[in-house]
Amino acid sequence: MRILYHYHHYNPRIEAVAQEIEILKKYFQGDLFISNRSGVFIDALKGRFKEENLILNKNNFLRYFVKKGIYKIKHSILLTILWLQIIFNRIFLTFKEKNVDLHHIYHPSFVLQKFVESYIFRLKKPVLLSVCTESFGSPWVVAVKESLPQFKKLAGIVVSDLKIKKQLEDLGLKNIYLTQTAIKINDFKELPVYPNRILRIVMASSPHSEKTFQPKGIPLLLEALKMISNIKVYVLWRKHELKNEFWKYVDQFGVRDKVELVELPPKVPNINQYLKDKHGMIAPYTTLASNKPYPHSLIDAMASGRAVLTSNVIPIAEIIQKEKCGVIFEPEVNQLVTAIEKFRESFVELSKPARKTAEKYFSEDQFIQNYQNIYQKVLAN
Repeated sequence: MRILYHYHHYNPRIEAVAQEIEILKKYFQGDLFISNRSGVFIDALKGRFKEENLILNKNNFLRYFVKKGIYKIKHSILLTILWLQIIFNRIFLTFKEKNVDLHHIYHPSFVLQKFVESYIFRLKKPVLLSVCTESFGSPWVVAVKESLPQFKKLAGIVVSDLKIKKQLEDLGLKNIYLTQTAIKINDFKELPVYPNRILRIVMASSPHSEKTFQPKGIPLLLEALKMISNIKVYVLWRKHELKNEFWKYVDQFGVRDKVELVELPPKVPNINQYLKDKHGMIAPYTTLASNKPYPHSLIDAMASGRAVLTSNVIPIAEIIQKEKCGVIFEPEVNQLVTAIEKFRESFVELSKPARKTAEKYFSEDQFIQNYQNIYQKVLAN
C-alpha cells in the first residue's frame, strides 16, 4: 500500500506527535506532505498585523499613515504567499495522487481550518483522518454537525478515546477506529532514581494560546505550590511562546522560587536529558479539552523509568492507576497538594513498573499492528 502522510497544524520539528508519523512512515514506507506553513501565515494575518492596533495620534498624523501603509503592505504580501501556498498544495497533490493509495492526515481537532478543509475533501483517493487532541462533549460536536456530509466522505476517522468514538457513531458516522498513541521506546533510556530532600518534578505541556493555560492546569499547579515546601517544578517551554504570560501567573501566586522555565530547542527533544536528576512528570490538566488523552510527555517519562502524576480527567489515568506507576488526583488544589506529598513518599517504588507500563501499552509493534488492520479495512471498503 502506498500512503501519503499529511501534517497540518502540527509542526514536525517541535510536536511530540511527530514520533507517531515517523513510526508509521518508516514501517509502511510512506511519503510525507507538510502543508502547515499556510497556518503560520494565517496566524500572522490574524495576530501580528492587526490594523485595529494602530492608534491615530492627533499630534503625529504622518507616523500613523506610515504605520498603516506598512500594515497594508505586510498584509498583502502574506495574503499573496498564503494563496500561492494553497495553489501549490493543490497542484502538488493532483500529481502526487497518481501514485497514492491512501491519504493519512493528522490533525489536532475536528474543527478544520478552511484552508485545510478546502483540499481535504477535494482529494480523490481515500482519506483517513487521525484526530490527536479532542475531548468528549467539547464544541467539536457542533463543527462535525455543520460539516457532516463532508465528514461522511472520509474513508475513516481514528481517535484514541472510546467516548469520542461512540459520540461520532451517534452522529451517524461510520468507520470510526480506536487506537492509542505510541513512542519509539528504544530511544529512551531507563534512568536510575535518586531520592533527594528537594522534590524535582517536570511539566512538559506548554499552552499554544493564553486560553489554554487553564485546561493545562498551570494556575492549579502554581496555586498548589504555594502550599508545598521543598519542591521545584521544571516547566519545559517552547521558545518565544507566551513566556511573559506564564511569568505573570507565577508572580501572581508568588512562587517564582519554586519554578524554573526551561526553553526547548527547535527540534523535538528526547525527554531523557530533562529527567536525569528529576523524580517524575506531572500533567495537572483540569479538563480534556485542548489536551491529548494519552500525553506523550507522560509516556516519554514512563519510558525513561519515571513515575508520573496526572489528574483523572484523561484516559491514561486509568492505566497509571492500574499499573501503579504514578499518583492520580482530582483537578482541585487540595487534592493536588495531597497527591504531590504522596508522590514524594512513594516515587521510588512507583518508578519501578513505569518502563514496563510504557512498553505494554505504547509500543511501536502494537501501534503498527493497529494501523495495519485499520489501513486494510479502509482500503477494502
